[in-house]
Parts: sequence; structure tokens; C-alpha cells
Amino acid sequence: MSNPNAAKLHSRVQWRPRAAAWALVLLCGACGDPPGDGILLAASRLGEAYRWEEAKPLVTAYLQYHPEDAAAHYLLGQYYLHAARPNLIIALGEFHTALNRFRRGRTAGALGALMSPVEFEADIHRRIALAHMRMAREALKAGLPPPVAQPQLVQALDHVRKALALTPDVKVLREMKETLERYIEPLKKTPPPPSQELLEPDVHLTT
Repeated sequence: MSNPNAAKLHSRVQWRPRAAAWALVLLCGACGDPPGDGILLAASRLGEAYRWEEAKPLVTAYLQYHPEDAAAHYLLGQYYLHAARPNLIIALGEFHTALNRFRRGRTAGALGALMSPVEFEADIHRRIALAHMRMAREALKAGLPPPVAQPQLVQALDHVRKALALTPDVKVLREMKETLERYIEPLKKTPPPPSQELLEPDVHLTT
């Protein structure tokens, strides 16, 4: 059952995110009740404002009581993807865990208030693709030859296609597919120079 006090605090996150985040964590610890869905909704709202450092304690507090929750692993993956010091390996692990947990119950959990199960599954695939694209970008920025980045780009394209199969009308997915296909195809013949679309942050790598 959701904690009604946590749900009330969720409404304050928009204007006092840091205070509300810690208040939710402390409230759940003090009352001894498992944190309710309000905590994940608050974390999601913080993430939308790119306040992932403040969202993380809410997600980890929720996971202590709900370790199998797909939505919580999805949000934790986003923290590691968007943190000031990203950890793409952990991000990928969390996203794949979210996908596996989702397939067991076919529900978006607390995030069902924000998206349908199909949209949730598609967005997990999109986040996995973003992590692989960032890995490829880091390899290219480090001066590694383009073929080294190819497996990451192929993985990214695979997950973008899976996301498109679920939500074919999402524009950003179509754009990601076009970008990846345009870069991967030449790699099969002659390695091209690093693509600026992959070297420079853009909408595909930051959303």
C-alpha cells in the first residue's frame, strides 16, 4: 500500500526538490513502513529536471523494500546514465535488470501513472541504446579506431529497432535509427572518420 504522507510530499518536489527528497527518505525510515509509489514518482519528477543526485536516494530507499521493481531499476539506471560522473556499465546493468523484471509482470509499476507498459518497455530499450551510443562516443573521443566502437553501435541499433517495433510513432527513435544506420553501414566497408553526431552531445545522447 502506498504511503499517503509520501504521496503528499511528492506534490512539493516541483518547488523544493532537495528538501522534499530527503524528507521522503527520512519519513519512510521513521515510520517503518515500506516506501510507496509516491517516492518513485517524486524521483521521476526530479529526474525530469535533471536532479538525479537528489533522485537517487529516493530510488535506493525504494529498492531496499522492492528489489524486484522494474521501475526502480529503470530510474537507477537513468541516474548512472546522467550523473555528473556517469557509469555506463552500471547503467546498462540496471536497464537490463529493469527489462527482465518488466517481462515477468508486464507492468510499469509506479510509473504506470506516466506511461503505458508498452511505452515503458520501449523506453527501457531506448535508454539501453543511449548507453551503448555513449560508450561508442567515449571510445571515439579517446582516439580509438572506429571499428572498436562498432559493436556498441550495433547493440544500440538493435535496441532502437526493438523500441520502434513497440512505439513506431516516436520521432526521436526514428532519428536515432537513421543516425546509427548512416554510421554503421560504412564501417562494414571502409572505416570512416569519427562522426560529429556521435562525438558531440545531442538530443539522442542527452534525453
